[in-house]
Amino acid sequence: MEATVAIGDSLNDLDILQAAGLSICMGNGADECKKVADFTTKDISDDGLAYALKHFNLAD
Repeated sequence: MEATVAIGDSLNDLDILQAAGLSICMGNGADECKKVADFTTKDISDDGLAYALKHFNLAD
């Protein structure tokens, strides 16, 4: 699990965000998810997924 990345935004994502080695919450995500995530990115409508992947050098 230490080598996993989880990206979520809803309460149903809490378990995986807590278990993953790196957890990312979308900017438009639930406050509870933001609290447990290692990083909160931009909203999905503002290319938040791409922003997070680039931030962690997981995509070009």
